[in-house]
Amino acid sequence: MNVLITGGTGFIGSALTRALMNDNMAPIVLSRKELKIPDIKTLTLDSNGLIAERHLAQVCCVVNLAGENIGTRWTSDVKRRIYDSRVLFTKNLVDSIQRCHAKGLPYPTTIVQASAVGYYGSSPQGVQTEESPPGKDFLASLCKDWEAAAFALRSLGVRVVILRFGVVLGPGGVLKKMALPLKLFAGGVIGSGEQMMSWIHRSDLIQFTSLALQDESISGVYNLTTPHPVSMSHFMNELGAQLSRPSWTKMPAWAARIIWGEMADSLLLADQSIAPTRLQARAFSYSFPIISSALNNIYSCK
Repeated sequence: MNVLITGGTGFIGSALTRALMNDNMAPIVLSRKELKIPDIKTLTLDSNGLIAERHLAQVCCVVNLAGENIGTRWTSDVKRRIYDSRVLFTKNLVDSIQRCHAKGLPYPTTIVQASAVGYYGSSPQGVQTEESPPGKDFLASLCKDWEAAAFALRSLGVRVVILRFGVVLGPGGVLKKMALPLKLFAGGVIGSGEQMMSWIHRSDLIQFTSLALQDESISGVYNLTTPHPVSMSHFMNELGAQLSRPSWTKMPAWAARIIWGEMADSLLLADQSIAPTRLQARAFSYSFPIISSALNNIYSCK
């Protein structure tokens, strides 16, 4: 099975690429520039930002993980790049597939599309399920447009799976950034510490992504979080315990807003209790459903 992965060199994409190879699938990494990855076929976009028909004809599935890093202060230019790297990129991907369809050429019949729990807004009331409405802030609008761009492929008979990621924990990624201040004895809670964080171990995310590629009964939207969100205070205490560092310092919300602006409210101070209702309905078996076991696994593997 040939699987095209956009964002295949990132924190999630690189691990997914390795996992698919271990499952006897053939990942193909798409990049904006030429790459040389041992044992992995790579492709580049054409000058119009599209994928050549001859390349799409070779793959049966696409995993779309492309997107600019959002973990920085949001200027108007940064927000535009964040939006374009997701929404416009996905529209170009859809256009590429539609071009194959119009010419009677083979094209992928499954797309697994990244999204985020930011869809529900930074601080929605109550527990959010896949049926909950979108929020109204920048990230919510971004996720709504991002998902809509992928859903356009349903008109061609393509199976579309939308994965709304919680905070993804694994070696590196956002956890590395959160751990650094603790390692320097300067880390702690941002804001009140009462805000809820919905998360998932990268291994569980990859496990379900691989399943979604192969199981044709999986379609539509899935929240990729564990059933056990934690408060920011609890998370930092657990992380501090793993690193043998105190987590007693606290940065007030107003200071975070001065440093990071709008991004602070949308990410660092976000209060989101997300229920993975559809994963639970499938009796998905998490390897790491509890934050202590997840962090222990991550740091014991280093």
